[in-house]
Amino acid sequence: MPPISSRLRPPLTLGSIPKLNLMPDVGLTTATEPLAAKARVVIKYSVEVEGLPVYQESYDVEKLSEEVRQNRELAQALWFRRIECVLESRHREAFSATLKGCLADGSCSFRADSSQAGQAAKAG
Repeated sequence: MPPISSRLRPPLTLGSIPKLNLMPDVGLTTATEPLAAKARVVIKYSVEVEGLPVYQESYDVEKLSEEVRQNRELAQALWFRRIECVLESRHREAFSATLKGCLADGSCSFRADSSQAGQAAKAG
């Protein structure tokens, strides 16, 4: 007698697997084909500490494309700011708050000076 599991459901074959369309087909065999025009593409920026999310943003590629077209240099500067702010905030007090402030106005280098002054005052 076959095992219970095989009696409860028919065996799966490639033809019997339902197509769910949950994920676009962007595999190895279709990597060179363009995405469908209606496909929404999103870039996600996330900062985590020990696996816990501290900051997250999502960007629609269509909107980003327009921003890059309008001012490429500004778009590049703002994206580099996302890297630089994490690097500058990493060793500061109140990492999450410092990071968010830096991302908002790019002033992390000024905070670095005041943070070092504050640490010197505590030590002295």
